[in-house]
Amino acid sequence: MSQEGIGKKQDQPEQTSKWFQNRGLFSDHFLQGRLPEWKDWEIDAALVPFSKSLQSLYDSKKSILPYLNEAQTELEFVQPLLDSIMRGYPIGIVLLWETYNDIQLRAFVKDYKRGNLYTYHENTQRRKLKLVLDGQQRLQSLYVALYGTLEGKSLYFDVLSGRDSDDVAEEKYLFYFATPEEANQWNTWIKGELPKPLHKRAKDFVLEYFVKVSGLFAMGAREKKGFVRELSKTLALSDDDEVRLDVNLSNLDERLSRDNNVLRVSTIQRSISRRPRFT
Repeated sequence: MSQEGIGKKQDQPEQTSKWFQNRGLFSDHFLQGRLPEWKDWEIDAALVPFSKSLQSLYDSKKSILPYLNEAQTELEFVQPLLDSIMRGYPIGIVLLWETYNDIQLRAFVKDYKRGNLYTYHENTQRRKLKLVLDGQQRLQSLYVALYGTLEGKSLYFDVLSGRDSDDVAEEKYLFYFATPEEANQWNTWIKGELPKPLHKRAKDFVLEYFVKVSGLFAMGAREKKGFVRELSKTLALSDDDEVRLDVNLSNLDERLSRDNNVLRVSTIQRSISRRPRFT
C-alpha cells in the first residue's frame, strides 16, 4: 500500500556548506554532486531559460507565501505557475523518498485556509511511503488548484484565454479562484455585453468564459466536444475563438495529466534493512 505525504523536518546539525531542507536525510555531497548527474535531473537546453524563470519566481516569493492571503497567493504564485504549465514550460523536478521507515509525515492540504494546523502521523506499521523531499510548494499549489479549494474558493479557467501577445512576460492563460456565484456573475456579465454594438460595450470588455477546472477534468472526450459546440453557439464564437477553446481544453488535460516533461519526478528508494539505494 502506497501513501504519499510530506516528511516532517527534523532538528538539523550546524553545517557550513549550502543549506538544504532535506540535508538531515542525505549528505551535501549527494545533493550537490551525485544528484545533478542523474539523467532525470537533465532539462532540455532550449527550456532552461523558462525553468530558471520559474525557479526565480519561486525563490523570490517562497519567504512571503506563508503570510499571503488568498488573493495575494493566487496573484503572486499560483497564476504564474499554471500559466507556465499551459505554455508547456517545465516547472522543475520533484524528488520523492520511497521508504518503509517509521517517520513522521502529513498529507497534502486539500482545502487550504490561513492558519491551518497540520496533523502529523507516525508510520508505526512501516507501510510503504512516498515522501516529498523537494518540490513541496509546487505540488501543494497544484493539489489545491486542481482538487481542492483556497480559502473556500475553487479554481476557474478562462477557457477563451491564450491569445498571443507582444509582451511575452504577460500571463497568457488566465486562472482565478472564485466561488460558483462569482464565476456565474462574470459569465453573466459577458453574455450581457455580447449583444451590444461594439461602441456600446464596456471599454475593458474582453471575451472570457470561466469554467471550474475540476469540472473540465471530469469531462470525457465526447462531453468536451459537446461543451465546445454549445459554448460556441451561446457566445457566437468566431472560428478562431472556437479553435482556441478546443485547443485550451486539450492542452489543459495534456499538460496537467500526461506531459512528463512539464513536471519530472525522481524517486530515491531506501530500504529499512539495507544501505540506501538510489534510482
